[in-house]
Amino acid sequence: MTKMKTFPFLHIPKSVGDNFTLFVRRKQMKGITVFFLITILISSISYSANPIYSGLPTPGIRPQSLGNAFVAVADDVNAIFWNPAGISLLKDRQLQVEHTNLHSLDITYNQFAYAEKQFGGYWSHLDSGDFLMGGGDFTLDIYAIGGAYQVQPLTYLGAVIKFIQMDYNPPAYGFTSTIEDLCDKRFNTSCELFSFATSNGYSIDVGLLHLVDEFTKVGLTIHDLTSKIDSDFPSSMGDRYDPDIHIGFSRRPDKNSLYTAELGKIGAETEIHIGVEKKLQDNMALRIGLDDDVFTAGFGFVSQQWELNYSYKNDIDVGLGNTQRFGAVIHF
Repeated sequence: MTKMKTFPFLHIPKSVGDNFTLFVRRKQMKGITVFFLITILISSISYSANPIYSGLPTPGIRPQSLGNAFVAVADDVNAIFWNPAGISLLKDRQLQVEHTNLHSLDITYNQFAYAEKQFGGYWSHLDSGDFLMGGGDFTLDIYAIGGAYQVQPLTYLGAVIKFIQMDYNPPAYGFTSTIEDLCDKRFNTSCELFSFATSNGYSIDVGLLHLVDEFTKVGLTIHDLTSKIDSDFPSSMGDRYDPDIHIGFSRRPDKNSLYTAELGKIGAETEIHIGVEKKLQDNMALRIGLDDDVFTAGFGFVSQQWELNYSYKNDIDVGLGNTQRFGAVIHF
């Protein structure tokens, strides 16, 4: 070991050095403490899930493979949805395309997303297809754009505004009574004006990401912090989306391993999300996760600028079929 050269005239008493080290550590702990305190305060807000907005597919093949525990990962194009603060850490431009046959019910979900350092956006489209009886159709489109910036050397803040449009075309004649019964039971409202319905609105997501050290990150995202809906749907659905708060932790002990955990819907029926990613080689990664009480898995394959992702979600235990999702990302 090389002996450090000392200079008597620059000698710092040991007590002063110890005090300085203690000061730095206290500053680091203060930042983490404030981060979690903000989360606890926000989670004290009482809310319930919006019946038509909850349960919809979430963007990202890789996040689903990790049990949707992505708030504290947020290191690729999917950050624009999961934690917009994360796009500040992107090192290239990324364009993502994905397709899903939801729960094997011929309900299709497609998404296009783009992100680069400090900027991103996405468009997602859900179509019920032939799932509804008599040829009825429900569609949901979300257009989102957002940005992020560095507020402290190790802390990033981001926000996204989403424009949301839902349209419902009724089933063919002869199924009216069935639809009315469904509305009475599910939404506790009459469907007299439910022959056709549309909804337009917006909502704002905010995210915070803090780098504890070179291996560890903590994240906070509030989906639908504020929102406004103009809707023809049953009045029990409300005129806004209720906030959805997520807080997460991720650690990458080496370049080939990633462990992440997250609490979602804090303040309502809190969900637990856990994920693990392991690189077998430079161009192949295996993923496994737990999305509350649902098992997920998947893999990713990288070839030059292309990244191909696959995820599997087992929803049989909750009365739905398996969901397999496919997607591609191009880096440029």
